[in-house]
Amino acid sequence: MDLLVTSLQIGLIYAIAVLGLTIAFRISGFPDLTMEGSFTAGAALSAVLITLGANPLLAIFISPSIGILAGTCTALLHVRANVSKLLAGIIMMTVLYTINLRIMGRSNLSLLQYRTVFDWATGDWMKAGISALFALATVILLTFFLRTEFGFCLRAAGENPRVVTASGFSVGMFTLVGLAIANGLIALSGALMSQLQGFSDIGMGTGIIVIAFASLLIGETILAPRTVFRLILAAVLGAWIYNVITAFALRLGIQPSDLKLATGVFLAAAVVAKNTIRKGKTQENVGCTTI
Repeated sequence: MDLLVTSLQIGLIYAIAVLGLTIAFRISGFPDLTMEGSFTAGAALSAVLITLGANPLLAIFISPSIGILAGTCTALLHVRANVSKLLAGIIMMTVLYTINLRIMGRSNLSLLQYRTVFDWATGDWMKAGISALFALATVILLTFFLRTEFGFCLRAAGENPRVVTASGFSVGMFTLVGLAIANGLIALSGALMSQLQGFSDIGMGTGIIVIAFASLLIGETILAPRTVFRLILAAVLGAWIYNVITAFALRLGIQPSDLKLATGVFLAAAVVAKNTIRKGKTQENVGCTTI
């Protein structure tokens, strides 16, 4: 039970990051590598605000702003400067590494002597409840947003840009909004993770894209994303299952240093397996395919 409740705490926080990746990769069709930097940026900003005496809940609500700014810059590099999608993400990810160091003033910032939102909880299940509240709020807001007229256009801009252009709208504008929302969610996830773990580290975001993709593939394998709600629910479900698998792997004796290797191998196997299952079958899933 301890293992399950811990994986629930972490998995629901990672679910917000997976939803951010879903917006960028599946909805906007933009393979954005900025996310590794945005995750750390959200954690760093949240940690610094708390050390300066800010309310931890206020720190969480402010932290997505740096992710929104990073996503906007990536979109502008692609839309205005005609930089390729992958290169734009790599540029911002590199820039954010230095920015994150500047924000924290060091490579690691401890929060053990400060109160966080998870210190308001009296037990592990209450902490899981806090994670669940943030994840549930994100799911509700995203589901509502993607069903609006603007959300429909955002989805169309990723899946079929010609339709949006023919309707007189700018695809670039929807790309900008999509990446801003995606990286804002990633930064929010990072802020929550730093407060749960009690520290912010410059390497927190390393591998977050691989973890998020692995989680998304697990969720989509279990729950085919034929509607917007199913797409969002698959992301949340996959994040939790991935963390349960990770927790069991650690309990069975896998070294923490080997987790990145295991995750990479698992992701490659999942992609191959999913493509094999898809072969010859008609797909009616929501969103783009970027892998």
